[in-house]
Amino acid sequence: VEAALLNAPYVSQAAVFERQISDDLSIIAAIIVPRQFAADKNPDEIISAVKSHMETAVAAFKCPRDYLVVQHLPRTKTGKLHRAGLKDHFTSG
Repeated sequence: VEAALLNAPYVSQAAVFERQISDDLSIIAAIIVPRQFAADKNPDEIISAVKSHMETAVAAFKCPRDYLVVQHLPRTKTGKLHRAGLKDHFTSG
């Protein structure tokens, strides 16, 4: 899924994770960092283009249900993706 996101328009970096909605419901969520040339675009426009791409790139059950555009992904001190910090983007914003 992340590989398909990286081939989507406007996407420079992407991460996918399971987002808990309630005790018995979770969804696939994606956080994307736009490419430099798309940084001035409206986040809704970026998300719309990414959703359209994903509908044809992966099976429907693999498509993220929630998207968020951010300036950077959370990283550890060594530069690796801090997956545990992904959910904080949704709860803080």
